[in-house]
Amino acid sequence: MNLDEAMEAATAAVLEAMSASVLQLDDSIPAYPEAYPLTWDINNGWCEDWGTEVERLCPDVYGEWLEDEETGEDMSHYAITNGLFWYDSECPEGVEDWHDLPMFDPDDRRWMHLPLLTGGTWGDRP
Repeated sequence: MNLDEAMEAATAAVLEAMSASVLQLDDSIPAYPEAYPLTWDINNGWCEDWGTEVERLCPDVYGEWLEDEETGEDMSHYAITNGLFWYDSECPEGVEDWHDLPMFDPDDRRWMHLPLLTGGTWGDRP
């Protein structure tokens, strides 16, 4: 399976698992929007699940917990790389520097789910 197919399959699998976990909680969750979960939600607690699923499906990539090289700060985010680009559930196009992942740019992180809500394809920018 190529990387694009692996990311799309991992996204679908993790979103399904997330939906099932919400259903197992209780009926007092009115705060969850009807569209929950979104790819943004994967990056907020399910990023390792997503990354390890991509790794399983596409052995050409590997994942790691990100740590800022200069400060040693644990970034609390698991992302995958093929050695050239970094990817996560909100960034199927990849970036050369993981600091440029949408996860770390509050101005560019909520667009990914919009196509899913409007019948588009995962990863299409509106």
